[in-house]
Amino acid sequence: MISDRLQKEFAATCTSQTQEIVVNGEEWNDGLLATVRERVHMEAHRKTMSGDFSSGTDSLEKITYKVGNKVICCLEGARIGIQCKTFFPGEPCEIYYIVLQGKSFIEKMSILEHTVPFVLPMREVENDLLSSNGMVSMALIYLTGSALSVSETDLSVIRSQKFIDHMEELLQAYLDQRKQILVTFCGSILSRGCTGTELEIFIAVFHST
Repeated sequence: MISDRLQKEFAATCTSQTQEIVVNGEEWNDGLLATVRERVHMEAHRKTMSGDFSSGTDSLEKITYKVGNKVICCLEGARIGIQCKTFFPGEPCEIYYIVLQGKSFIEKMSILEHTVPFVLPMREVENDLLSSNGMVSMALIYLTGSALSVSETDLSVIRSQKFIDHMEELLQAYLDQRKQILVTFCGSILSRGCTGTELEIFIAVFHST
């Protein structure tokens, strides 16, 4: 399954990391994403030129970025991996994965694979946010060293950072709603009275959903 494969790949990436950077507040911006994109393409280019597809000693430093409940990392094949953790209520629940890929540093990114529930409007969010020209504009500003500030850029430019943040919000809202429905349903059943076996079944369903 995709979920199991991505879980193993993320675990291997985190195990082999040389540094974890905790990103807070204003540090989480498109400048950081531009840096991540640059790193994945530089590493992919280096391996292509050297013909080395293993983690050689001359490879770039492996860094993962922790942004709130998200972990962002560079994956093999010029891919960016995003791990989103959800909680209810305050306790760890589901973990979801999204893998983004772009053909080059300045081209828009697209969703390569993911474990997001099909009921969420992921493709609509991708079209509205991720696939806009915003990432290209920000990449060009990053490459040219333009003095333009964010406030001076076109207001219609939507950054890929918003895509990642919005998907995190959607996933957490989905988890909250799903768990709340189960709590309400189980509470209603329990108020009517049930056997010990039925209670065990409800508890098992609640914790596995």
